[in-house]
Amino acid sequence: MSHISRAETFCTETNVDRILFRSRLVIIILSVVLAVLVFAMANEVFGPMAAIVALTIVVFEPNVLAHGGLATIDVGFSCFLLAAIYTFYRYVKIPTAWRLVTAGVTFGLALASKHTGIFLAPMLVLLVLSELVPSSDFSQSVPEPNRSQRL
Repeated sequence: MSHISRAETFCTETNVDRILFRSRLVIIILSVVLAVLVFAMANEVFGPMAAIVALTIVVFEPNVLAHGGLATIDVGFSCFLLAAIYTFYRYVKIPTAWRLVTAGVTFGLALASKHTGIFLAPMLVLLVLSELVPSSDFSQSVPEPNRSQRL
């Protein structure tokens, strides 16, 4: 008398290895997209040297290494979260219809990928407020330390 469960029968009939490979492949692609987004955003905001440092950090970051090959939603959410912030940042800098659509799509992807994506809305509001505040040259407002403070 065979005691094969329905789940075991389903798993053998549907070729689980193929399904698992495809789901992991999507996460691996999202990991690469995350690294490219980190490089692009750091390059645009801080320059090429900072972009190389940021890319190095994200490539060797333990959580990305650990979850980059697993079929979980963590890397996908990180990718879509950064994409939403980056596209919205670009829209705030130069508002165009195409950038607004791109920011909206990436915002939707972040919301769809994980329920904590709802916290993205306050982040974007803070981004807009930080861009509205006029920036001043901090080197002029910080007093030069005297000789004893430098030592």
